[in-house]
Amino acid sequence: MKTLNYVGMDVHKETIDVVVFQEDEREPYLERTIRNEEGVIRKLFKKLMEGGSVVACYEAGCMGFGLQRMLEEMGVASIVASPGRVPRRPTDRIKTDRRDARRLSEQLRSRTLEAIHIPSIDDEAVRDYLRAREDVRLELVKTKQWLQKFLLRRGDPVREA
Repeated sequence: MKTLNYVGMDVHKETIDVVVFQEDEREPYLERTIRNEEGVIRKLFKKLMEGGSVVACYEAGCMGFGLQRMLEEMGVASIVASPGRVPRRPTDRIKTDRRDARRLSEQLRSRTLEAIHIPSIDDEAVRDYLRAREDVRLELVKTKQWLQKFLLRRGDPVREA
């Protein structure tokens, strides 16, 4: 019998904590930490897809949208949730990767997560370029101010640039 697997992931540079719930089960079907490598991820999801349909989610972060694009390419329905909009109970004070993955999986199953817009690869490249450009501009302003203050301390006339 094919079942529906709900996969919550807490994604980091080196590892991914994965928690899988099946349909209405009270306890997770799978709790595991895997390496954040394409081959390992594909192997896990292919195994899960053999047993039924898979829906996955993770919180948006500095890792970008490569994981989401890979899952969609594999045929796995996936969403990326905004960390600020993930419902949390006031008593959830202890934060661990496994608990975060479990919470995401449970909320995916109960349909309380709100997906964010996934930009196209071109849109993401433009966004990254604009952010880098702004960072360089701000660094230039700071460097000019530092140089003007240095010259002022030395008694040299400060010229407006």
